[in-house]
Amino acid sequence: MLESAIEKGFKTLLESRGFKVLKLGTPGTIGAPDRMILRPRYWPGPPMVVEFKKPGAPPPRKVQAAIALDWASRGVHVLPYINSRERANEVVEWLIEQSREAYSRAKPDEIYDRALPKE
Repeated sequence: MLESAIEKGFKTLLESRGFKVLKLGTPGTIGAPDRMILRPRYWPGPPMVVEFKKPGAPPPRKVQAAIALDWASRGVHVLPYINSRERANEVVEWLIEQSREAYSRAKPDEIYDRALPKE
């Protein structure tokens, strides 16, 4: 299975649940994560990033780990790297569960207000 197939399935599952999944293009930055994940409007918080690897590939390189630590120190939530469809599904399920908890804690007017664009 290719890394791109794992990424595509991950993106499709999360976007069907209200997340935004963006491909990171960081010219001049070696080792940046593959995707940025923005939370649903009712679950405010920092963006998340994730690195994808094809099955059997080694863990992220040292430069990728250093970038992840730097971004985490700046408030970005760095998810563990994903190297299989099963792992992608586990991370998606965890994110969906976290978003359900956030949704259940939000007041109805907060959900509505966050869903509307600000003028």
